[in-house]
Amino acid sequence: MCAAAPATGASSGRWKPPVTELHRPTTVTQVVELLAEHPGARPMAGGTSLVQWVHEGLRLAHVVSLERVDTLWGVEARPGCVVLGAATPLAVVLEHAALDAAPMVREALAGVGSPQSRNRATLGGQVACQGELTTALLALDARVHIRSARGTRVAGIDALGLSPMELITHVEVRHHGAAWMHRRVAWRKALAPAHLVIAATVELQGGLVTEARVAVGGDGVLSFRSPVMEASLVGAPPQGQRARLLHDDIAWDDRLASWRARAAEKVLGAWLDDLG
Repeated sequence: MCAAAPATGASSGRWKPPVTELHRPTTVTQVVELLAEHPGARPMAGGTSLVQWVHEGLRLAHVVSLERVDTLWGVEARPGCVVLGAATPLAVVLEHAALDAAPMVREALAGVGSPQSRNRATLGGQVACQGELTTALLALDARVHIRSARGTRVAGIDALGLSPMELITHVEVRHHGAAWMHRRVAWRKALAPAHLVIAATVELQGGLVTEARVAVGGDGVLSFRSPVMEASLVGAPPQGQRARLLHDDIAWDDRLASWRARAAEKVLGAWLDDLG
């Protein structure tokens, strides 16, 4: 699982082990108790982010392994939704038959990292680190289930506010039909970070949009939903010209923000025209 990367500090010249104590609990209750007992402890499932930080000089007093916590692993089909265990490797989620009812998740996962990294990276790590998958999960209004020693809570991707003592246990994604779209734009096709990710779902009745969700993201920036764009679609036929309203919601200020806004407008507009 991921949290904000702590400062590594300057080296004292004396070697210190990267991890002083590795805990191996078997239940979620034990995990959250350990996180509360040892401030600064980090949970680890796939360890892709944590291992990178260690290579960069991070030293931790406590790491809490999730590999023996069976309830955090697996994919489950439930009526109307798919439940994704937080410690489940992305490769396992990607190949699971339950995603036939949540095809946008499968489409989004196929572009995350390399096949090798998907064997280790986990669903919970993607969510906690605001990885590329979160754009699709935003558009699907996924529900994130979180535990701490104080209890449980459920939050949307855009309202996680995770504290170091909290643990993502699973993510709930509802089934979605044919009217969905997920696109990633990168400078090259293979194993490249996506400079733009755009995902959308709409419900149509009688040629009119009754519900819409539009989310955008990209490498190095936070994903967010566009309430202006969504509100403009509801109650009307899908029309690509409305995609220009994305500009009113773009919240990035990096060097690619303007390009990303134009590209998102073009991709979304073409998809909406096809729906109409």
